Amino acid sequence: MRVNDQPKFLTENPSDDTHAIILPDSESKDGKYLIPLSLKGVTSTFPTQKPTVEEYKNCKQFELTFESFDYDPLSTCYEEQEDALVDNLGQLIETGDRPAHARCLCSVSQSLTDAKDVSEASSQGNAILHDISNTLNE
Repeated sequence: MRVNDQPKFLTENPSDDTHAIILPDSESKDGKYLIPLSLKGVTSTFPTQKPTVEEYKNCKQFELTFESFDYDPLSTCYEEQEDALVDNLGQLIETGDRPAHARCLCSVSQSLTDAKDVSEASSQGNAILHDISNTLNE
């Protein structure tokens, strides 16, 4: 499954796959099932409804949930990973100059659990340094 969450109007060369959820589907001619997204304010959405018994029994079903992912909308994990890749001006830091944990977290093979553990350890370290002196924390 791939989620393209950038709206079409913000994309330089939009296509049908832009701002859509794309699911693999071996039965379709192009090998994918496309769920187009729309905007409600700034939130990407798609229309849903409770299926009838007939629809539930006869329609194609796709699993859209991830069994072991613990979602915490208040987590700063992604923020810290993003911050580790840029300098104070928001410019991308060259690969060789990035902190080791930033390179590790960007690896596709790195699990989300490991990323969360590294992030929490990093924030605890930053908090300790900040308590010692404001100048020790970026």
